[in-house]
Amino acid sequence: MNPSLRTSSLLITAALLLHLTPTTTHTTEQQRFTLQTYDDFAPGENPTTTLTADGTLLPAPLPTPLAEPTAENIWAILPEADKHWIGTGTDGRLYLLNGKNLEATEKFQENFIHSIVRRQSGKINIATSPDGKIYELRGKDKPAVIFDPKAKYIWSMVCDAQDNLYIATGTDGIIYKLNPQNQSEIYYDSDETHIRTLALDPQGRLLAGSANSGYLYLIPAKDTAVVLAATGLQEVNSIAVAPPDLIYFSANATPQQPSTNQSPNQNQTPQNSFPTTPRPQFFQTRPTNPSPTTPRPDRQSSQQKASHLYALHLPTLYPHKIWESDDTIFTLTHHQDTLYIGTGPAGYLYTYTPTTRSINRLLKLPSESITHILPLNPQSWLIATNNPPRLYTLDPNTPHTPHTYTSPILDAQIHSQWGHLKIHGSPTITARTRSGNTPTPDKSWHPWTPTQNGRITSPPARYIQYELTLPPHTSLHRIDLYYLNKNIPPQISQFHILPPNVAFNLIPNSPTSPQSVTPDQLLNYLTTPPSSSSTPKPETNRFQPEERRGLRTALWKASDPNGDKLRFTLHFQKADDPTPHLLAEKINETLFSWDTAGWPDGRYRLILTATDEPSNYKTNALTTTATSEIFYVDNTPPTIRVNRISPESIEFTIEEEASEITSVTTSTDGHEFLPAPPNDHIIDTPRETFTVTRDKGKPLFIRAEDACGNISSRFIEP
Repeated sequence: MNPSLRTSSLLITAALLLHLTPTTTHTTEQQRFTLQTYDDFAPGENPTTTLTADGTLLPAPLPTPLAEPTAENIWAILPEADKHWIGTGTDGRLYLLNGKNLEATEKFQENFIHSIVRRQSGKINIATSPDGKIYELRGKDKPAVIFDPKAKYIWSMVCDAQDNLYIATGTDGIIYKLNPQNQSEIYYDSDETHIRTLALDPQGRLLAGSANSGYLYLIPAKDTAVVLAATGLQEVNSIAVAPPDLIYFSANATPQQPSTNQSPNQNQTPQNSFPTTPRPQFFQTRPTNPSPTTPRPDRQSSQQKASHLYALHLPTLYPHKIWESDDTIFTLTHHQDTLYIGTGPAGYLYTYTPTTRSINRLLKLPSESITHILPLNPQSWLIATNNPPRLYTLDPNTPHTPHTYTSPILDAQIHSQWGHLKIHGSPTITARTRSGNTPTPDKSWHPWTPTQNGRITSPPARYIQYELTLPPHTSLHRIDLYYLNKNIPPQISQFHILPPNVAFNLIPNSPTSPQSVTPDQLLNYLTTPPSSSSTPKPETNRFQPEERRGLRTALWKASDPNGDKLRFTLHFQKADDPTPHLLAEKINETLFSWDTAGWPDGRYRLILTATDEPSNYKTNALTTTATSEIFYVDNTPPTIRVNRISPESIEFTIEEEASEITSVTTSTDGHEFLPAPPNDHIIDTPRETFTVTRDKGKPLFIRAEDACGNISSRFIEP
């Protein structure tokens, strides 16, 4: 065989082998979707159900709408006896909530009321922003300014037992102290841009959360501070104290920034203020297109969770991260050994129970974010939300109505027949389903239909969703939805006949040693079973090439939409004969080599049949066929016929019956062969004539090769 042709054949074959490796297959059989953990149920919608940490669904307490201010945001709430002062934005209006009556009492020239505090003296102070001031309410008289810090923002205030008022500001990150006589001093000048939240620990010491480095400070005295936690996020925005010695605090990956409708001259954010906040927007009532921000070098990757929740035990001063969430935490409230967590942008209220160390999704409010949670009594709560701004009461004793849970969209990958929906829980729970062929339900989806004795009545489709209705005092901990993929024929995407005289033999894989595991890996498997993408793939088969005249190889690429295991059959057919003949069957590889040394010369094609029978009942199995390109079987070398010999030249003819003439060379020494051009200059017909000049006193070697590597030769005496 011509060395250049052999090298080319091997290169083509190697390239094809790289692209046509077998794919992993799975069996087509009855399958199911199972939801039984918190992470399984969480992508669904449970506006009126509670999702516990162990993956149980329960009827949730129902919020009762109380009032809806005309302002765009609710920023601050202060209880006063059975009334509540409500601070809002963006019109800087102060409301008084009395029962269900919400009355607008004052309007401040600044846009936002971010904090309202009752002093030990009983006086009520109000902090406004931007370019804000500290006001004091004075009954029927207009509120009086008692302190102007000349700061862009006043974010938070807290009053200690000695009636000292501490004031958190930005963009200079200064904490001011106002004594009972309203005399001011700088209590602590931080290196941060903003001090976002303040609280007092059980010993009366000041705690502060900052932005943009996300620090939690302990400030026991003037100009004295220690960082209790450097979160690595951008903002510590909420602190909740749990006596006698526990501190909860939340940190957000992206700080919050108010969005106002004022003119730039009135309210232009300085350069060192917060970067624009991607949604969820705590300070905005309409979505915006956020500007990208440059991450700090000490920040975590862009894939970090939106918020982290920490607990800090004061005797040890060790911050322990207890939760990471894709939701943004906006407020924390501790009450009766339970931590309540208000979040956005989906308006979920969570609880954390330290005795069980579990996070439960208590309920969903019909607003984007929960900004305040205030206990009214041991069993009743006042909850404030934004986007839209609303006030609710939450009482577990509110009369119950049916509670619903709607599953995420379940994707069966291909058109499927639905079986039973099995509910593991109270027998009075009912279900209905809907199905369709688009990833998001639209008008093309089939309508909701109830299940009948557990059997799904929705028509076959690719996608399905179910809705559960839980009566009072019921629970559910697992759902199984059974389905069967419609069997789809195999697909053959490529089918090639490789260059001649090369075969490939399967090399047996060496046995693999059992994979070792560590105890940590076993624990991870128990909590998070590996996905299919992390499952080790089976070793790809490898083949050893063999070169010999007459060998041929067929190579193809096939797959099955159901992931079924495939088996192949090959037939051959002469180009001028419509009758196929069996070449090989029950082929499990996507490559087949055979010897054509005994085949008659001629033009052939192969017919490949792929079947998914190994993974299906024989009556349900499907097949697909593909036909190869024409290839030559040529076991006869070209014919060399000498037409004329003269002292000056030799004329000869090369004839090839089955394939094509690929090379004609001559030599005078039998060692160095040079190409001989035909008389018409192009080798393009089965019969070509050549005229070669003779070297006096030297013989002539003639060699001809065809496309299948057959070689013939002729020797002419001097």
